[in-house]
Amino acid sequence: MSNVPRSFSDSVPAFNAYPLPPELLNAIPFELSVLDEIISRTSLGETSFIAVFKAYEEVLKERGLNVGSEV
Repeated sequence: MSNVPRSFSDSVPAFNAYPLPPELLNAIPFELSVLDEIISRTSLGETSFIAVFKAYEEVLKERGLNVGSEV
């Protein structure tokens, strides 16, 4: 048996306390860090599409990613 984690969630102890949904199990650390940053930028309690999309655009632009080509 190898000691290599099967997924990001296996490699970070804190994630084991909060299991990832199935659609995120194969996400790479970079993708998870982008999602975390977007969520962190969205104001507490703000769930509107506009607020989340604004944070999404800001984070992608700061990381040099093309907002129009990333989904």
